[in-house]
Amino acid sequence: MRKFLGEIIALLILIPIIVYFAVDWEKVKQKKIRSVTIAGETIALSKVHAEKIPQNIFDGIKDNPQYKEFFLGKKKHIVMLTWDGCPYRVAFKNKVKQALSHPVLKKKYSMDIVPTGQSFYADCHSNHLNCPTVWVANHCMGTICIINPKTKEAIIDDSHDPEQILPLAAAYVNWDDEPLYKD
Repeated sequence: MRKFLGEIIALLILIPIIVYFAVDWEKVKQKKIRSVTIAGETIALSKVHAEKIPQNIFDGIKDNPQYKEFFLGKKKHIVMLTWDGCPYRVAFKNKVKQALSHPVLKKKYSMDIVPTGQSFYADCHSNHLNCPTVWVANHCMGTICIINPKTKEAIIDDSHDPEQILPLAAAYVNWDDEPLYKD
């Protein structure tokens, strides 16, 4: 009985310690984007926010190179992970491709639509979830992410509204070196 009680006490002490070290306590910086202005016209947006990508994601690239190309280089990436077995997602993907076919946008953005299976599993080859694969899966699965490797930030459109992507991409076409967040 005493041995059993000792094991329970040890677990009660160890579990909070394990949880503490497993949680990423670095608070992600986010801000909502409610509208964009293009040629003097303000366009309302819904379910869009900008987010600072944690440095841990960039640090995890060496051990977890999948999707590293979205976080490196000079060109911004418009990323979407999607399953082509769903008619809704296929229609959404096609409308996004059509919206981003403008030559100016093609010059400034790399469009990366990544097909997945109906179920998708993302994991890091390390003891934490700070890698590009998991970040992309958590933020860009079925949504639109505009990733700027230069500023280490992303704009995430979770509206599933294909009409929003063209104004959003056009508004941030010249978002190159100037971060959205000033530290």
